[in-house]
Amino acid sequence: MKTYINQLVTMLFLLITINSFSQMILVVEQPGTIINKKYTTGSFISIKTTNYFRLSGHINHITDSTVVINYITIKTSEIKYVYTNRWLVSTVSRLGIEGGVAYIMVDTFNGLINNDKPILRNNAIKIGGVLFGSGLVLKLFSHKRLHINNKAWRIKVLDFSILKDPGVYEQIKRM
Repeated sequence: MKTYINQLVTMLFLLITINSFSQMILVVEQPGTIINKKYTTGSFISIKTTNYFRLSGHINHITDSTVVINYITIKTSEIKYVYTNRWLVSTVSRLGIEGGVAYIMVDTFNGLINNDKPILRNNAIKIGGVLFGSGLVLKLFSHKRLHINNKAWRIKVLDFSILKDPGVYEQIKRM
């Protein structure tokens, strides 16, 4: 009885695993290393094609040679760049911009409360401006451009659709 329960649990686990992995995965990888970026249906992606058409959005569908982004079909061979977000640089950039504006606002409000003359001090403008400007400069570096040329980066589509062959499904059912 215990072996039947173990077999039943194993079969359920296998069927759940097969259903969860029956999909296509777009992989942008650096050849010769373990560095890669994986995109599935529903993932956000930003690309530039060989004719310099920039497209950003969620992936609707992946086939073995095409990707559908925002209902626009693009061949994987036509993708020239994939842009990824550098989360640390992006966060520091946002903090710099917001911090510069907040510093000037707080210093101005403090000057109003204390009846200072001038209300907006030159020192506060310099500090807030430097914070704001550094945030804007960092914003330029917040996205990394991956050049797809099969040397630096390449695109592959991994097919986990095990149930393409109906014979596989029949063999699983008979177990």
